[in-house]
This record gives sequence, C-alpha cells and structure tokens, in this order.
Amino acid sequence: MKKNLTVFFSVCCLQVLGQKNLVHENWHGKIDAALYLVKQYEPVLFEQTVRQAYIQLSDCAKQGMAAFATKDYRFQETIEWIMIDVDQADKKSIKNLASLIVHEALHLNRWGHGDTGKTWGTMTPQERDQEHTYIFNYQLSFLKKIGANKSDISYYVYLMTSLGLPIYK
Repeated sequence: MKKNLTVFFSVCCLQVLGQKNLVHENWHGKIDAALYLVKQYEPVLFEQTVRQAYIQLSDCAKQGMAAFATKDYRFQETIEWIMIDVDQADKKSIKNLASLIVHEALHLNRWGHGDTGKTWGTMTPQERDQEHTYIFNYQLSFLKKIGANKSDISYYVYLMTSLGLPIYK
C-alpha cells in the first residue's frame, strides 16, 4: 500500500509541478515532496526559478558539496541545473531537501537567469561570502517556516558558524 501511495503521490506532483526532474524513479517521491514544499511556501521563487531548472542527483560529495547550482549555455539557450548529492537524497529529510532546493534556486535567481550577472566562478571571495550570508540566512528562515526539526536547523547554524558567516535572528 505504501509503495502505491508513493507512486501515486509522485505522479501527481510531477503533473502538478511540471518540473524537469531528472532523477531515478526511486527518488521521485522524495524529490517531488520537497518540490511541493518549495511551491507551497516559496511560490514566487518556485515559479521564477525552480520550475525552470532541471533537478538532477549526482555525486556532489566528491567536490565537497551537498548540492550546487550551475548554468549551461547551449544552442543560444541558458539551461539551469540544481544538482543534489545522492547521499543527501537518501539520508536527509524532505524538508532538508526542500531547503537545499531553495538554497540553490536562490543562487540561480541572484545570477540573473542568464543575463550578464555574476556567477559563482566570477565572484570574489567577499562577494561569495555576501551571497552565502544572504542565502544561508534565507534557508534558515525557510526551514523554520516549514517546521523543520531542530537537528536540520542546528546543522545549518553550525555550518554557517564554521564558515564564519553571520546569522541573522
């Protein structure tokens, strides 16, 4: 029964969200549930950025990341990606995955959807810290808004502290 419910939920979310979700069917339910939270709690960010991006799972941990955003420029078109580490999809909560999607979507959003705005690779270390200060604080407020558990919130507080980023109240 649980498997059928998961498959039903997954198919419903894909139809409702219209997301370009390039993940193995084993993860569709979890990723779709995270996308649904983003759409529900951050509808503008979802419509402007998340819906346009491809979501894909990869081995981001090899590069020392839980997730990352990137853009490809092909055939005179900008293709935006949100890559999530496979272990994150396996081990993290749906609310944590939703916050990762919000985090990476904010990077894409701030980079201007393909205009001449700066991207991570063209930023100075100070600009990266400023961007991450804004995004991690936004991510923390998103986690609180969706009722994430204390361990998810504490993890990001720890991460920001270890990166030397200020935490807004």
